[in-house]
Amino acid sequence: MYKPIEGKLVQFMTSDGLELEGFLVAPKKKTRKCIIFLHGMEGNFHESPMPIVIAEHAKKAGVALFSMDTRGHDALANITRVVNGKQGSHAGGTTVERFEDSPLDIDAAIAALRGMGFKRFVLCGHSTGCQKAAYYQYARKSKSVSGIVLLAPVSDYEDEMNALRGEFDKKVRIARRLAAGGSGDAPFTELNMHYSPNRFLSVADLKNVEARLFDYEGKLSEFRSITVPIFALFGTKDQYAHTHVSRYIERMRSTTGSKLFEGLILNGANHGFDGEETKVAREVCKFAAACK
Repeated sequence: MYKPIEGKLVQFMTSDGLELEGFLVAPKKKTRKCIIFLHGMEGNFHESPMPIVIAEHAKKAGVALFSMDTRGHDALANITRVVNGKQGSHAGGTTVERFEDSPLDIDAAIAALRGMGFKRFVLCGHSTGCQKAAYYQYARKSKSVSGIVLLAPVSDYEDEMNALRGEFDKKVRIARRLAAGGSGDAPFTELNMHYSPNRFLSVADLKNVEARLFDYEGKLSEFRSITVPIFALFGTKDQYAHTHVSRYIERMRSTTGSKLFEGLILNGANHGFDGEETKVAREVCKFAAACK
């Protein structure tokens, strides 16, 4: 059980008209620094205990925390969309989201937080939220982002290859055919997958930036271009890691162009850091507090 924590629900709108929500927790003493928590696949801003625990520690460290929804929240989501003043709906959720649109969500969150007086931001991604945090800074090179936290930045490409084994190449070929035929955003029922062909290819085809971002066998070109401080945290029992996680950290350390790279491994922790949230929160807040 986690004790209630005071905060406020914040609604914000992306430049393409999507209405998203997040939860802001701020210390009583005014601060201009805010951690932005980005959920992973099929997640959302409120279900995981991780941002709640981080928020408790962030308040003590004099830092705010904003746990936000992206357009990829939950598996499928009906998101309100406003175009030319008219309200409609948008099919969202992990199943159909376009990864390359994710910076629009973070842009909108930062704009809303700026309107509340915040100036400096630490992007904290968990799982696929790591790819979104890294891609945002790669694409935007934002001067208001003072650091990036990567919680379990495993390779989705590697995981798909290992999970599908001999079926991987076949599924990629079929997904490409469906996408080329105009069915890229439809359910991938032909091979019993609930993700759309386009969403599957986003992590299973190295032509796509989401697949490349943490392809530890690749060049890590996009990751290399990020210069702000980076903190990467893994658990030794991450069920989506297919080698010892120390190898991932060393690959990042040898590749990074960051001013400061820190890597940490939690012994016994799984992908979600279940039961280890307090340890994670302490490390995240210590890093965030040190980011200028």
